[in-house]
Amino acid sequence: MLTTVRWTARVLEGIVAVYFLIYCIRGGVQAPSLLTTGESFAVLGIALCFAGLAIAWTLERAGGGLMVAGYLLIAVSFSSILSMRMYHVLAFSGVLSLAAWWLGNNAGKPVPPPVLLAVLTEWIVRWRKPLAAAGGVLVLLLLNELFLTPPLMSPGLQSDHAVAGRWEGRSAIRSGWIRQHKLKLSVQIDGEGAVTGGVGDAALSGGKIVPNRSWLGSLLGWRSDYMISANLTGMVVVPESIARAEVKIPVTFRGERLVGCMLAMGGGGDSHGDVQCNRLSLFKPGPDRAVTFRVKPENIPEASSVYLTGDNDQFGNWEPAGAPLDRKSDGTWARTFRFPEGIVLSYNCTRGSWRTQALDGTGGALPNRFLEVRRDTTIEITVASWADIIM
Repeated sequence: MLTTVRWTARVLEGIVAVYFLIYCIRGGVQAPSLLTTGESFAVLGIALCFAGLAIAWTLERAGGGLMVAGYLLIAVSFSSILSMRMYHVLAFSGVLSLAAWWLGNNAGKPVPPPVLLAVLTEWIVRWRKPLAAAGGVLVLLLLNELFLTPPLMSPGLQSDHAVAGRWEGRSAIRSGWIRQHKLKLSVQIDGEGAVTGGVGDAALSGGKIVPNRSWLGSLLGWRSDYMISANLTGMVVVPESIARAEVKIPVTFRGERLVGCMLAMGGGGDSHGDVQCNRLSLFKPGPDRAVTFRVKPENIPEASSVYLTGDNDQFGNWEPAGAPLDRKSDGTWARTFRFPEGIVLSYNCTRGSWRTQALDGTGGALPNRFLEVRRDTTIEITVASWADIIM
């Protein structure tokens, strides 16, 4: 019984270790300075898990305890990362390591094991041969999922006609050495999987999209639905002379959008590393819609102007004096813009600088607002006061 439990734990730990090693090599490691507080605690939890993996073979109690503790820390601080179900396998292997330590420590003693542990170990011993065969098949399936792109048994691209067409969006740059914060993406996908378009200021060449996981990857929450890969021609960020040779864009369907991340790598004359981006969201642009923004200031100095700012070229890309509004006879400030249907906008308003940012009724900064454009619409914004005015 002890041997079965111990080696089951070790096999699972080996699979987890290989998977995360490949994951880190392929995806890189996030710069610590760019992590949120929750992400920082999650990284600490991951570090505890890896420390547990490293020592569980010789110190089962300490290793298993670290893996379980790391999993719990991740679950509390940044639970969304647990959508990658390999973390659950890691926690289970930690529990098995603790069980192996308990059995070994109590071998020959008349101390009955906990009921659940007794049932689990008895079931493993009884079904060890079928479990060993199933484990071998599982290892082959995991290797297929980890090393092949596209994996065997993944659905063909032609089975999902929704992926074909034009997609546009932006991705947040996570590489701290770049002054720019966003990259534009525009891709055109044809029915055969060829991809054209651009990333930032660079054009895509030789682009293709392929399935990136099979049914097993979908079940375990691994990887993404698709992988877009292409060569890059020209500068990715012209103002900073940043060029890279190729790009990989893993994306997954979420509703009517393709969401994921992006990694531009290789080439370039600078000494920096990859251009890493996350929070990528691509949409299929529909017909242009008229969106009118109407600001109602309850308190505004004479000779002032009101501006919209936001994450769009028409809003100045978060420049505080991005888009000036027109003063109306009723005391409101308004302007009509046209955006493609499907785009998601984030916006706020100022009187021309962040020192004159709009305030809400509690005296706090007016929170950034979001709008998914679906039809012609008018947006009303009430401003109680401004940051440079004492209420």
